[in-house]
Amino acid sequence: MRVIPRFQKGLFRLALISILVAACSTIPAQNLTKSEVLASFYETPEYQNYLVLKPITQQVMVSIEVFELGGIIDFPNPYVAGLFKAYLEEHTSLSFKTVVNTITMPPESEDDD
Repeated sequence: MRVIPRFQKGLFRLALISILVAACSTIPAQNLTKSEVLASFYETPEYQNYLVLKPITQQVMVSIEVFELGGIIDFPNPYVAGLFKAYLEEHTSLSFKTVVNTITMPPESEDDD
């Protein structure tokens, strides 16, 4: 009946490996630069797939502020911005928000002519 202790030992090792993989799978928030995060994002299969498929999407600039990087990153369309948000959630511990850009028009001047 030595099978059960070996099985339990194997489960313990599997659990330990799973915890280590989960802990190492996210990029730590500190010591990263904007260019490093973007380079890592551009290497993802999802972004590479986007480049190949070139889906039709709105051409509207989307800005995402990454708090730990202290900066705003602009993307050419909502599709790529969505890929970047998913990347941040799945592969990093960085916090972010979408920045809403408002366009203000100057007041119309009244012509007294």
